[in-house]
Amino acid sequence: DGIRDIGVTGVQTCALPISGRIAAHLAYHRGRLHLHGIAGLSNAVAEAFGRREGFLCLKHLETLPASHARLLATHKGPLFLGNVELDESAAEFLGQHEGSLSLTVQDDIGILGLEAILQHAGPLTFAGLETIDERRAHALANQPVRHGVAGLSALFLDDVDEISPQIAAILATHQAGGLSLKGLWDLTEDTAQELVRHPMLCLDGVSSISDGVAKILGRYEGATLSLKGLRTVSDSGLSKLRENPAIPPTPAPPRSHHPQSTTSDTRGSAAMDPQCKTQEGKHLRQCADPGSHDPPHKAPQNRTRTTPTP
Repeated sequence: DGIRDIGVTGVQTCALPISGRIAAHLAYHRGRLHLHGIAGLSNAVAEAFGRREGFLCLKHLETLPASHARLLATHKGPLFLGNVELDESAAEFLGQHEGSLSLTVQDDIGILGLEAILQHAGPLTFAGLETIDERRAHALANQPVRHGVAGLSALFLDDVDEISPQIAAILATHQAGGLSLKGLWDLTEDTAQELVRHPMLCLDGVSSISDGVAKILGRYEGATLSLKGLRTVSDSGLSKLRENPAIPPTPAPPRSHHPQSTTSDTRGSAAMDPQCKTQEGKHLRQCADPGSHDPPHKAPQNRTRTTPTP
């Protein structure tokens, strides 16, 4: 009963068994609720959490049958699920959830399950999805707009570390909101030429770009383009980026003892001020902000994936 107090902003349990009665009390809490010790739900627990509003983390949930997914789908607010086993029916119910949804999927997830989850009208994070073929790309690009307004949703695909220009061209047609590809560390001119067509783009994993790529990015005409992980760019390339108001401001690069040096730390602690006028700008800025939620920078010799923590 104490968690109903308005002064309690968060509750976390690590190994506490949850009964339906306890879940009914927890459902009254509107702050952040972390239940990391739960591997499975009963009908009563799923029903109680389905009546709840507010952040809910069930990151160690192992299975979610369709009957429980149907009850949990009525939860309103951010829902964080870990590497949970889903069938197509459960995925379809999760696609009806209202609020942001984050879950870890297997890279071999079936296309029908993926399409079902993508009916979710809100910010959607897919951890574990590492490869994108044309069919997946079309499904991702067709994420529905929220309340019929483009730009209010988001798609986070931060475990994808490589895409072809053909896949980039398909993803660029995504209109539901921001598109985050923070796992990309290498950007070719052909891929950049396609991605810049997306109106709200996050490429924070890219650390180095050529003058050709900088020229392409400098012509970006969308609302916001985040390159917060950029570390190496020539002076001429930096100038092209700084001329574009959709790209966050960049401090002047430090000068080395070699006048012709083109390597500089271009981002540092620069404040990010995207020109986005929609609500989704907040989600994209959160995705670009440094901190515990950022995946480690990926270098060519190390492509280790990480599962995001809420």
